[in-house]
Amino acid sequence: MPEHAPDRPEDDNTAVGDSGTQAPQSTHSLGGYFPGAVNPAGDVVGRDKIGIQHVYCGAAPHGDNGVQVALDHYLDRLIHTLSELPLAVISGRDDDDEKREDICLRDVYVPLDTTLQIPQYMRLSSWLATRRRRRRRSQRNESEPPVLYSPDNQRRVSALEALAEHPKLTLIGEAGGGKSSFGSRMLLAMAEALRGERSAFDILGDRWPHGALFPIRVELRRFADRHLCRDRGDIVDDLWDYIESEFAGLGAQHSGLRDALQVRVRQGALVVFDGLDECGNELRRHQVQKAVDAFITAYTGKARFLLTMRPYARPADADPASGLPEAGIYVLADLTPYQTVAFIRDWYRAMGRGGWYATTQEAERRRNGLLAASERVDVASLAQKPLLLTLMALLHSDPQGEGELPDHRVGLYKAAVTLLLQRWRLVGEDARRLGMPPLALDRVRTELERLAFDLHVSSAAHAPDQPMDLHEPALRTALLPLFEYDDTQVTAMLAFVAQRTGILLEQGGPDGLRVYGVAHRSLREYLAACHLAARDDFYAVAQRLALEAPGHWELVLSLAARVASLQRGISVVDALVGRDAVGVFKSSHSQSPGPAQWRVARLAGLQIKEIGRPRFEAAPLSAPVLHRVRHWLAAALPLCHSEGGLPTMERASMGDLLAEVGDPRFDPARLSLPACAHLGFIRIPEDSNFRIGTHSEHLQRMTEIVGHDLYRDEINDTITPTPEFWIARYPVTVAQLRAFVEESGYVIAHAYALHGPENRPVRYVNWVEAKDYVTWLEKQLREAPVFDTNPIAVLVRAHGWQVMLPSERVWEKAARGGHDGKAFPWGDTCDSDLANTFVSKSGDGAAVGVFPANDYGLHDMVGDVCEWTQTEYEYSYSSPEREATAASESIVVRGGAWAGPRFASRCADRYRRHPDLRSDDLGFRVVLCRSPIR
Repeated sequence: MPEHAPDRPEDDNTAVGDSGTQAPQSTHSLGGYFPGAVNPAGDVVGRDKIGIQHVYCGAAPHGDNGVQVALDHYLDRLIHTLSELPLAVISGRDDDDEKREDICLRDVYVPLDTTLQIPQYMRLSSWLATRRRRRRRSQRNESEPPVLYSPDNQRRVSALEALAEHPKLTLIGEAGGGKSSFGSRMLLAMAEALRGERSAFDILGDRWPHGALFPIRVELRRFADRHLCRDRGDIVDDLWDYIESEFAGLGAQHSGLRDALQVRVRQGALVVFDGLDECGNELRRHQVQKAVDAFITAYTGKARFLLTMRPYARPADADPASGLPEAGIYVLADLTPYQTVAFIRDWYRAMGRGGWYATTQEAERRRNGLLAASERVDVASLAQKPLLLTLMALLHSDPQGEGELPDHRVGLYKAAVTLLLQRWRLVGEDARRLGMPPLALDRVRTELERLAFDLHVSSAAHAPDQPMDLHEPALRTALLPLFEYDDTQVTAMLAFVAQRTGILLEQGGPDGLRVYGVAHRSLREYLAACHLAARDDFYAVAQRLALEAPGHWELVLSLAARVASLQRGISVVDALVGRDAVGVFKSSHSQSPGPAQWRVARLAGLQIKEIGRPRFEAAPLSAPVLHRVRHWLAAALPLCHSEGGLPTMERASMGDLLAEVGDPRFDPARLSLPACAHLGFIRIPEDSNFRIGTHSEHLQRMTEIVGHDLYRDEINDTITPTPEFWIARYPVTVAQLRAFVEESGYVIAHAYALHGPENRPVRYVNWVEAKDYVTWLEKQLREAPVFDTNPIAVLVRAHGWQVMLPSERVWEKAARGGHDGKAFPWGDTCDSDLANTFVSKSGDGAAVGVFPANDYGLHDMVGDVCEWTQTEYEYSYSSPEREATAASESIVVRGGAWAGPRFASRCADRYRRHPDLRSDDLGFRVVLCRSPIR
């Protein structure tokens, strides 16, 4: 499937800009008392509600007005809390600024999409039903014609549509990807609807059929910190203890509150469990997940549940690219350019309305400046992340600033932290009133960096009593030296923090104990990275943390490599791989690295990406380090989990990372062909006894493996000799096709053919384009000076060998890897870890070589992408084969693909395609033969 569908401004699953999609009034303005109903009575004008209105969710309160009053108060406080956008506070207020309005979540929220793409004409429910049917057929090994979608008529499924479809939705997103904002926006819409705000559902449009559900937010980090594992024996009660305490914190207290809440959950509630990844190490996350699952099981019915997390905490069977939609697991997509534009326009519209600029012309000038900046190459990738886009807007729109933007995320974090700290600068101006001396913000920042690091350490610990938040005693201890150990001044400072939004936010706590948190987790990780990068033992600590909890420390370690000086950043990258080449590690340890070492090597690759590959490559003495890390990543790709490697989806993710830091397996100076003497071609000797297809003697065994009768067109008992030939180790990659396009000026008809990581197999090419590539490659081998002494070029120049697409029998001979008569290249047992097919759950193509080679040393002969051949399709095998032409009605395609069922990954499976066809699972590889097919 393509990774991005074309942007469509008219689609309601993208951004809401000047006009949102209006929900039909009959859907949401429902009278009476029943689940999800909203009483339309009341006088509402815009955002301003005149008068008092009581709206009941679920059954009427039966006389207990105290509970309802408490719930109404909770909803009002929740609306106030969720509406706040702490990072959007532009500057501190003085007496002249009181008329300015802060930006609210509803002002700038852009509806988010998931990475799942489905046909434009299908609803998600229909697509899921088709997917389930295909999976059942695949499990029964039943054949079904492939579904071929064009990327031109695909659309991304919105997070809202996914939540509407799945009673339990798991949403996976990178740091700053918008997971929490989506949950907050949904809860805010529900709370406002229940309090009579008629426009509350405007942003939901017709994709939300469930009405107004009672909103409950569970911050899992705080639950794990305060209520998990209290030896009560009922983890559902643990969650209710937390929920009840949060309601009390918002001023909703009543003896019958828990019973009333349980009724509302059964009658229809939206419960958002936010931030599973923030709950500590894997053991604690498992305990929290167990509590969440038990809660959901207890209240399955009309309630809906949203669980959010970062990728490292994702379920084991959810792939990094698209999650597992059938199970309600989705991955958040980056913002499209259209969504970025919508956010910027809404931001400055809110700034102008809020009175932050003296004239509308100034707001428009700033808006146009940020729109232009967001298109810069160095900024566009940052603008794809909601948090980073918010920081960009925060910095650019500061009335006291110049609107300059850094070109990397560490620069954005640094500038945002500085701006947020400046909110405390007024402490100096108010020192006389507060009885405090002026505060040195650089010293405050140093202490916050240390606290953030210590907090990140404790949140990854095994001990269940380790804090997840910054408790008041720890903050007091840190602040005392800054105020010359005057506790009175520290108390005044904490009171000031509670009143003025800045880098720290007061969050309330159990039993009157105040708890504080950094404005966003990513900013906390940035502060921790600053502390780590400044330590004398930076390298040793980084290596230890990477081994202990790579997922938990991933962002901190990546940012720290950029925060540090370039030479220290290069040194820490080298330290993560032990300053040894992967071959040296194997020889010195007498074994291959294990999963822990491979994950640390991945972190080293992420640090190179964060530092910036161009900066890294240009730095003195960086070449050996870059060489080592690249080869560590390359060595990890084909090593199966059962042989000490990483699980399939982690290897697939590492393959994409390798493309970003530079894949050492390929040589850009030689048309991005494999970097070896034979350009990645492997010699297959002549076989005069080869028989293509499935032999009659093996028919019964193959039928049992497949689970149904075989198609007759693959049955063959005739000897079909194969000549000596050389075949490419990998399918043709995106980088190789790009070299063809750039050198020759050739135009590929479909832009998606050159889309995606450079080391993935090319897709969306038809048969004619594949033929044109091999013709060009032969010309290069024959004429280009770079190949003058190459042994493969000598075959072409001196001995008349030709570059071509493989014939059908040549392809199958290579695919079998010497295992004639077997179902798969490795034997008769299907193994999802050995090929990228439907049962591997990758959800997409992968970099070439992520799966092990067959015994000939050929990768991806089955799975990943199926491959064009040079053979015109005939119902039965014949000798000689008929060579296909552009006028052929159908051409043989071989190999199965990432979206194909497991039986299609057999060596003998064959099917036919029209030469004009192009799809997201169809590529090709090349061979060298002495003459055309016979």
